[in-house]
Amino acid sequence: MKKIIISFLAIGLIASSCKKNDDYFKKDDIGFKSGFIKANIGGTSQDNIALNESFTAEYVSATDLIRSSSYSIDENGNTAFDINRSFGLFSENKISLSITKFKSGTFSITRFSLTYQKKIDEKQVLSLDYYDYNGSSTSSITNLLFDETTGSLKGSYSITEVKYNNIGGKNTATIAGDFDVVVVKVVN
Repeated sequence: MKKIIISFLAIGLIASSCKKNDDYFKKDDIGFKSGFIKANIGGTSQDNIALNESFTAEYVSATDLIRSSSYSIDENGNTAFDINRSFGLFSENKISLSITKFKSGTFSITRFSLTYQKKIDEKQVLSLDYYDYNGSSTSSITNLLFDETTGSLKGSYSITEVKYNNIGGKNTATIAGDFDVVVVKVVN
């Protein structure tokens, strides 16, 4: 009986001395909420599933701040913005947007990617994976506001004629939304 009690006490002592997950992963070490990128997806998937999805991505990776919320100015005076948000600290669902503001005052989406998965029922998962790194789709930026003093970047985007990966294919979809983030300047 004494051996059993001593064993339970030893197990309790060992368990209480183990580090908690909080000791290994601090919120500031992994990521945090910072602004948002909203997306609305409409159209029809390759499998003829009607798309009417809306979501807000708010989390920033603390290990990738340059890609998550930054801007840089090139030698010609053009400003390149990179923003990336996910649904949660460990979520694969994410949205990335790169925008170039040309010295002339015009704007262009130079890179866009979206990964979105949602359980439809017990046997099906909607999986949307879209990327455009060379401006192949029709895209636009409107209401772009950037305050270099505060780093505030706001605006709206729209991408139409989406036909890559498993969004679109033979069908088309539209992705549109708003963003409101704070970006930091990258200096070299």
